[in-house]
Amino acid sequence: IGSRVTYDSRVDQDEINFAQEMVLQFQLAEAFVIDIALTEEGCKIVEAGCINSCGFYDCNLNNLILSLENHFNIE
Repeated sequence: IGSRVTYDSRVDQDEINFAQEMVLQFQLAEAFVIDIALTEEGCKIVEAGCINSCGFYDCNLNNLILSLENHFNIE
């Protein structure tokens, strides 16, 4: 917010839609991370990369792991 970085698990639907649009255009891998920022000009991609080298911040890791296991059919 402003010049201060904040981590918040609450995400507006517009931001989710933006991230999904970008993933559909630039899918780097079957599982990867994309960081976005809300700027004065709208949402922008900050970085995208490998999921195993990202920071999880305010993420629900249990949900992430279950989703990855489900996607890759890991039992």
